[in-house]
Amino acid sequence: MRTPDDAADYLKGIFKDKVQEHFYCLCLDTKNQIIHERTIFVGSLNASIVPETTSTAYP
Repeated sequence: MRTPDDAADYLKGIFKDKVQEHFYCLCLDTKNQIIHERTIFVGSLNASIVPETTSTAYP
């Protein structure tokens, strides 16, 4: 990885089939080689914490 475009191209392949937002971390060494990658969070800014069916199940 030498440029932000290199990282974008790499991540496009990972996220191409995802439908939710993902917060993803790429860890690079001093030679800009990926040494670790991890999904930190999966979710959506407009998602409910409690599913709608749960909140409407009780009067």
